[in-house]
Amino acid sequence: MKIISKILFLAVLTCLLYFNIQFWHFQPVGWLIFLVFLLATSGGWQAVMVKIFNFSDNKITKILSLFLNLIIIGWFSGATIVFYRLTSEVILFIFLLSGALSIFVEYIIRKKFNYEKNSNTIDSLDVHDETIVQIPQNYLYLIAYLIFFVVGIIILCSSRSGGSVNTPWEVIAHNFIYIFFLATLTVGGLIFSHYRLPILIFLLILNSFLLHSYLPLTHPMFYGADNWRHLAAEKQILAEQKFSPQVFVVGEPTLAQTVNPGRFAYSQFWGTTVILSRVMQVDLISVNVWLMPILWPIIFTLLLFKLGMSLGWSAKRSLFLVWLSSWPFALQAAGAFTLPVNYGFLVWLLLLLMIIKRFQKNKTGQVVFLAAVGIFSIFGYLLFFVLFWFGWLAAEILRSGQNIISTSVKRIGMTALILLSVAVLPVLELVAKFSFFNPNINWLASLRQVVGNFSAYYLASGPRPHLINTGNVFFNQTPSYVFVQNGFTEWRWWLFGVMALAIIGIVIGFWRRWNDNSLVSKWLIIMSSGTLGGYVISRYFLSGENILTRRLDVVLALFLLILLFSAIVKILDGNRRTIFLIVLAAAAISASYTLGPVAKTVSQDEYQAMEYIWQQEQATKNYCVVADTYPLLALEAISGKQIIGGGFPIDEYFSQPKLNNIYGYYLENLSSQARMESRKINSAENCYVLLPTQLYRQKYSLIPESMPEVKVFGTVSVLEYN
Repeated sequence: MKIISKILFLAVLTCLLYFNIQFWHFQPVGWLIFLVFLLATSGGWQAVMVKIFNFSDNKITKILSLFLNLIIIGWFSGATIVFYRLTSEVILFIFLLSGALSIFVEYIIRKKFNYEKNSNTIDSLDVHDETIVQIPQNYLYLIAYLIFFVVGIIILCSSRSGGSVNTPWEVIAHNFIYIFFLATLTVGGLIFSHYRLPILIFLLILNSFLLHSYLPLTHPMFYGADNWRHLAAEKQILAEQKFSPQVFVVGEPTLAQTVNPGRFAYSQFWGTTVILSRVMQVDLISVNVWLMPILWPIIFTLLLFKLGMSLGWSAKRSLFLVWLSSWPFALQAAGAFTLPVNYGFLVWLLLLLMIIKRFQKNKTGQVVFLAAVGIFSIFGYLLFFVLFWFGWLAAEILRSGQNIISTSVKRIGMTALILLSVAVLPVLELVAKFSFFNPNINWLASLRQVVGNFSAYYLASGPRPHLINTGNVFFNQTPSYVFVQNGFTEWRWWLFGVMALAIIGIVIGFWRRWNDNSLVSKWLIIMSSGTLGGYVISRYFLSGENILTRRLDVVLALFLLILLFSAIVKILDGNRRTIFLIVLAAAAISASYTLGPVAKTVSQDEYQAMEYIWQQEQATKNYCVVADTYPLLALEAISGKQIIGGGFPIDEYFSQPKLNNIYGYYLENLSSQARMESRKINSAENCYVLLPTQLYRQKYSLIPESMPEVKVFGTVSVLEYN
């Protein structure tokens, strides 16, 4: 009877959800139904984590089961996007299917394992006594942190801008970073206090939110270009259209261009954002601005804490690992940008934790579940699909070879696995023609670049005048044109010293893991070697787009952080060395924080101008819009991919040299030549040009005989030529 009542409740809940999507459109009802659905249908996934993968049955696992529930909904919606359309009826079916599957899984596990959920609290974990506690439980420390947090949020909100900026640090008040440093330093110290585990985890989540919310709090639009492209696809899906990905090919298409893995790689992310938008009645821009800054502080904090515990570290030391994860710039950026790669990283991290749990205890059902989620991972980010399957394969090889007696055979096998892990990603890129070997490569210069990037030498001796896209793992190598100086970065050679210590620590951590005979340590050696080796080979010694390894920074940051922590974990004993480490790490975190991201925004004026152009031209088929890249990306999103690149040709690398030349003519006031060039390329009846209002008033007002119709939107103006 219990299972029947659950199915009936699921049916009622999904019907209410459908009516709100289709007819009511009431936001509070959407939020309530969605939260109740996640809570009511996560029991099966919690049972899988507890009984199949040996997670502790507590509130942390409950929260992670809610995330797993969301992941499965995303996979189902991703499959729908690839093969059909995401209509209201399909969303109803997806929720019914995922809910029924969870109920069925819970029923099977309950019968097979005699599973009963308990009500353990978050601190019911197996936490042994700590010998590193030094700070007494004084609520003044807690109050001090909360003051720092509130003041930091207020400063970020007061720094909000609607203009076009190249980095958030152009608008963030200069005193914010010092408030952030004090907040981070306080939390780092409180880890070694007598405060209970739930309070410490809550403080880490708050500080992570303070760290990652600086993008949405300082601008209403996106930082960077990628979100606009994804928003364009999401709007097409939201309109219940069949998504038809466009591939820009010059010459003979490659295997990757023919298969077009992008339609699979982004589908889970698109499905998740569109479903959240429809179910919770929130516009897509808000979902894409806020999803990761809200999700990351909770999920990444809990996953990394569980990962630290699974690697054998105590609760306090695992909490310090979470706190230290605020240092790598790659992890800072991942939690701030709502992008498929960053969402996919969280999904992969949960699956990685399950692989590690399998090392600890082999149980019936683990292989079936991992195989199922591995197959559905095809609808997630391609990089993590590859990493999951290789990571699981390596784990199974290690498990099967643990009974080999011969030491030499084990060493040969370990070496072979490391070499294979290093080769996997570069070979895949070469086969798919994401990368290619350049016979004219300067090997010495590439090696010098590896050292300069990872050691922070280029950052310390710079900043350089150009953008550096490689090696931005712990510190972002900010170019001079967006560098905003503060007390932590005025003299930057100390960053070089910190990285030198970190590299020494990583080497020591690698050596300790190498000499550890546990399977988990061997697996970490294989994965970290493969990640670092594959990254260096592809990014420094191969040419091309490096589609897989160019997004590897966040994974590399995770594995290097674990190796570094393996070296320093033994000095976390609450003495003066620990205090020095906390102060130094808090300073490094704050310095890293202010070094990026380098990401431009579309101003609100530009966005309104693009909305106007779409209103004028949505009934036509041929388009001509001449503007800078970022406003055109906003137009692509506003039009739901109807106007791509302003209607001008785009090559396979998303560049538009012809449009750039025409735009240059307009900027130089050569309007007649610009119109003639645009007519050669584009057969549209009307052509719109977006120029800065100040430039338009200075130059175009001098030639009234060629004046077009003009619409002014604050700092930008739209010129319409018929």
